[in-house]
Amino acid sequence: MRSLIVLALFAVVLATQIKGTTYKSFIASTYCKKNQSICSACYNAKFESSTCSAAFINFVTFAKKADNKMFMLTPYCFKNKDLCTKCMNMSFLKTTCTKAKAALLTLYAGASESKATTAASNTATSSFKAPALKEGLAQQAMAFFKPVSVKKGKAVVSLGTTGISLYDGLPWEPAGKAYELDNDKLNKYEDNILAQKVHFSMAADNHCSAKGIKYDGVVASDFAALPILAFRDINDAGVPIDWSTSKRPRKVVAILKKKADGKLFYLPCTCVGDAKGHAWPGGLAQTFLSSDKQKKNAWKFNSDRGTITGPIIGKTVSSLKDIRNGYSKVKYLKSKVSVQLNLELNSAVKKHLKDYTLAGFISWKE
Repeated sequence: MRSLIVLALFAVVLATQIKGTTYKSFIASTYCKKNQSICSACYNAKFESSTCSAAFINFVTFAKKADNKMFMLTPYCFKNKDLCTKCMNMSFLKTTCTKAKAALLTLYAGASESKATTAASNTATSSFKAPALKEGLAQQAMAFFKPVSVKKGKAVVSLGTTGISLYDGLPWEPAGKAYELDNDKLNKYEDNILAQKVHFSMAADNHCSAKGIKYDGVVASDFAALPILAFRDINDAGVPIDWSTSKRPRKVVAILKKKADGKLFYLPCTCVGDAKGHAWPGGLAQTFLSSDKQKKNAWKFNSDRGTITGPIIGKTVSSLKDIRNGYSKVKYLKSKVSVQLNLELNSAVKKHLKDYTLAGFISWKE
């Protein structure tokens, strides 16, 4: 009987979906005053994009005060009280909180009444639906992307004398052509093949230009691009199809998170000087396994001039199981390798980003 009463109360909550104290406090917060378009778009998109992480953490601080009781009455939290309490207190940052986060967001309408927010919502709620991941190595490139929920912004942080700036939104208009790399799908694919989770990293590569390169009206940083950012499909050997110098992505944004407060910034990038050649399988991440000219059931990974070593390097490997087992013993310059979503820039640019971490990529399909 008690369960029926609780569910009846919850039905009333859903029928009226909250857009009162929490929403108003969130929009009026210091963070949202500085990032109005991001906050509006993220609220309307139910904070589904990784670009909304800082906005979501800010939002939770108000939801915790105003709506915690109703959150605990949702069907999921009624059955998982301890987990929901823990997740609310840690701003739903762990993967074990995915369902609790979804339960919280059922409380909110996800729509503002203002014209400005309606426009942001149109950007955030793209009609694009990504294909599902398939079993094995071969995949459609678009399976690794999702809609973008960030609007065009302005330059706010200058990177020294490079001519490059960080933006508080997208440096180029999304115009239905910008897609965000789906970190969860990338992680699932790499874990299925190499039994390793993806880490985020930055590196220096002086094959890339030290000065900004103007592209489509924006001064961008040269970077070593991953094939997936050029929307290359993947064949059954795990090799990006039709990947060449002429196919390198020219219009990309690296999503950067400030270490001090989690605020997001956007670094415009273009690929001219170098590209990732050790990103097998799929060209999705830096793995230190060479991705060029591989054949199914006859893979052969090069040593990159002697810098990469291990039991599967420099010899023909006939099964994915052997690759998976051998990968844990592969080393680069005598250090154990890992799967990395990596932002590789000239050191003259990278030195200005010591206060930031990489959070993802957005790429334009031109």
